[in-house]
Amino acid sequence: CEGTAPEPNYDCDGNCIAMDNCGVCGGNNACFQFEGDYLFTNCGASGQFGPTQNQCQDAYNGTDLEVTIETSDYYDNYNGNNGGYSGVQLWTVPQTGTYTIEAKGADGGKTNYYGYQGGEGATMKGDFNLNAGDQIQVLVGQAGGTAYRASGGGGGTFVVKLETSNFYDAYGNPNALELGITPLIIA
Repeated sequence: CEGTAPEPNYDCDGNCIAMDNCGVCGGNNACFQFEGDYLFTNCGASGQFGPTQNQCQDAYNGTDLEVTIETSDYYDNYNGNNGGYSGVQLWTVPQTGTYTIEAKGADGGKTNYYGYQGGEGATMKGDFNLNAGDQIQVLVGQAGGTAYRASGGGGGTFVVKLETSNFYDAYGNPNALELGITPLIIA
């Protein structure tokens, strides 16, 4: 190197000699090169309610996909109806890396009288850098209902990342967490 020492992790010609799995010279990143797909489905659920934990366990049996089904119940005082949501799939990112997420909204229903098939759901795709342990919520849209003269529209598919951040409460405690979401894909 003609009297000067090369930069760490490089040879005398400036070529990297210590590349990590993420392509960073001299880095120590444990990146994940994902080979294969995680295919989230509605787990066989239909109608207005999403899948149950048992439905998803059966649907994903024999795959690497493990989800927890989240539900919420509330009573709507204004309308006098029970509400909430069901079937939101919570998935924990297994390895740090770039994930390609493709989401498709559900197709619209069919009309028996006219024989029309509803439109196809929208498809969106993007690449996202995710870290091991990130919590992802997936809500898979379900097909619109079939009816005699008019049918229902298909449900949207939503993929969001849960976010937590430390903040100080009124007493100066730094351990309180605030929860939010970052939308990744909506189709």
